[in-house]
Amino acid sequence: MTLLNEPRSPQKAHTLNEKLLFINLISHGLRKRITDTVVSQVTLLRIAMSSLNVHSVHSKGNLQEESIWIQITEDIENLSYYLVCDTTYTDENHISNELRHLFWFPKKSVKKGDWIQLATRNGKSTTLENDQGTTTHVFYWNLGRTVWNRSGDAALLFDLRTWKATKV
Repeated sequence: MTLLNEPRSPQKAHTLNEKLLFINLISHGLRKRITDTVVSQVTLLRIAMSSLNVHSVHSKGNLQEESIWIQITEDIENLSYYLVCDTTYTDENHISNELRHLFWFPKKSVKKGDWIQLATRNGKSTTLENDQGTTTHVFYWNLGRTVWNRSGDAALLFDLRTWKATKV
């Protein structure tokens, strides 16, 4: 994971093509740069990391076709350190702290140039060889309803290299 230098304030971070937002990951005590891009009325938030990049959401609102596409930009030995979920915006510049529909990826090695397709519907994980010599790793959320069904939804991708569970 690569941390980027943060601008001094969010107001100075705006550019023509991207709006910079900041999220405080309490579990890490780090502030990470996040950029957002509107794709099919779903805002995709990208934590500034070099290994994975949320590319798009396909067929928003159609359970049989809906999926999120993630590009792999670096070899990853253990995909189980990554989690994707959806949330919404509380206003134009702030994401909600309510995380919904979490998907924690299973332990799996993936290579730079490969793709991840996370389908909302039921199914069994598989891999597909692409014409370009890369692989698409297909995972299923196994949900009975769509995830990307609201205007202003946001896809969050987390890199969880360290975490601790405590039984309560």
